[in-house]
Amino acid sequence: MKPEETIALLKGMQNKKVDYAEMVCAPAFAYGYEYVYPEPEDYAIEEAIKALKEIQQYRKIGTVEELARAKKYIDLAKKHGTIGEMIDECAAYEEIGTVEQVRNQKDNLNTAYKIISDYESCGTVEECREATEKQKPKKPLAGVDNYGNEYSICRECSEVVGIKGNKLNYCPDCGQAIQWDENLEGMEE
Repeated sequence: MKPEETIALLKGMQNKKVDYAEMVCAPAFAYGYEYVYPEPEDYAIEEAIKALKEIQQYRKIGTVEELARAKKYIDLAKKHGTIGEMIDECAAYEEIGTVEQVRNQKDNLNTAYKIISDYESCGTVEECREATEKQKPKKPLAGVDNYGNEYSICRECSEVVGIKGNKLNYCPDCGQAIQWDENLEGMEE
């Protein structure tokens, strides 16, 4: 028996779909929205019909080898979306060039992306200028606390950068480079 004959036979065995609302005696306003088979066997017959139709489609495709090759493409398509999207993507790759050319372009794009990411991580032009200015050392200001202890503070943010021989090369608060003279007499107040 051919698949078409089997499908026709199975469809003849199926009951017609009925209005679900009518079947469960729902109010009249609910009629006409959903139609179902009255018996569970009808759903099994429906699945058998779908399977037979699928077999027919596979037979149209060709041999087992052709099916295996098609399966590879279908698996690839599942990763990338629909078969149509995969075909479009394959066509786009063919326009780009060979696989090796695509790999080279991908490597070039990755390199460019890394350079752009590094550039973006530096910040804006103004932030770069500020960072460059902070790298130029500035002399700290001198101060004396209530107990007569001398200390040094950052010229930019007034953070303590030096106490009794402990000297920081950079301000811990704003990052300003500090210029220390060998003798502290040259410090501005």
